Amino acid sequence: MTVAQAAANAQSGLRWGTLFATGPAAPAVTRYRAQVIERAKQSSNKKFVAVEWILSEGKLATEPGVAESRAATKEIPTVLKLAVCARLTGGAACRSAATQGLLAWARVYKPDGNPINENELIPLIQAWDIMKPLLTPHDEKVMEAFGRTLIAAGDQFYSSLKPTDGRFYNNWGTWRLCVRSLTSVVLADRELMSSSRELVRGHLQHNLMPNGASIDFYGRDALHYHVYDLQAFATMAAFMPSGFFSDADLALVEKGLDFLEPFFTGKERHVEFVNSKVPFDIKRREAGLAEYQNAPWKPENARPLLRLARAAFPGIRPWSQSAVDEYYDPMLKLEAAALGDQ
Repeated sequence: MTVAQAAANAQSGLRWGTLFATGPAAPAVTRYRAQVIERAKQSSNKKFVAVEWILSEGKLATEPGVAESRAATKEIPTVLKLAVCARLTGGAACRSAATQGLLAWARVYKPDGNPINENELIPLIQAWDIMKPLLTPHDEKVMEAFGRTLIAAGDQFYSSLKPTDGRFYNNWGTWRLCVRSLTSVVLADRELMSSSRELVRGHLQHNLMPNGASIDFYGRDALHYHVYDLQAFATMAAFMPSGFFSDADLALVEKGLDFLEPFFTGKERHVEFVNSKVPFDIKRREAGLAEYQNAPWKPENARPLLRLARAAFPGIRPWSQSAVDEYYDPMLKLEAAALGDQ
């Protein structure tokens, strides 16, 4: 067995469907694999540069440090593509570049637990999961220390909040638990996985209403934030191992997706942020950011969410079929196809 075959057969903690399966694959999986590998090879000479702190939440693009953070985090999805290339081909160039990208962040970044900043690291966590059988024991220890620090920072951030703080229940909490859950799986830490599952289960009851609307939709008067919140749930539903979500949990998330149907299909219209009292929403509107104007929500803004969610929630496929086309990053297309939505 070659190194590439051994790596491809290695079991990942996260759920990747048929992405690394040996033998014949569905045509879409084969096609998108090739696209991801091609993109990765074009970046195999890249040297990734991490930042000590991600500066994004609550800041405009013109504020100090934001441009540097965005430039660094923008490259993280490339590390994921390189990891896929390394696992599928065994290529030394992809393996070296992916490893360098992982270690750059693990050695430089200082987690502070802010989930709106640190959800940018999710493709890095996924890349680590893919690269585990290809890392040296020393490099794996570096990554493990980073993963545990990331979870500890998130837990510390939330332990400092009052129980009445809205960040426990809105999209902040959802993204915090998404980062925590995925990292606990990559660490293969059963205790952290179990506690993450219980935290997610409790969070769902506060975050999504019986009609499927999120607390973010009501608090910000914006489908923009409903979609953002659901993106974290969809990521967990797609990649967490089977059994992490109960059937009741999944049904509640699906209600949240179904809440989008009339707006996505054009049956209803929603003007964004009209009644938001959040100062930063007003600040961004006054700064001229298009997504934060009091204008009708654009259905195309839900396309990436729906493209991924269709794999875990087949019930939404009839009304979200228009979200399926070639106009996505190859990695998203590969994930959707490998997880079961062609």
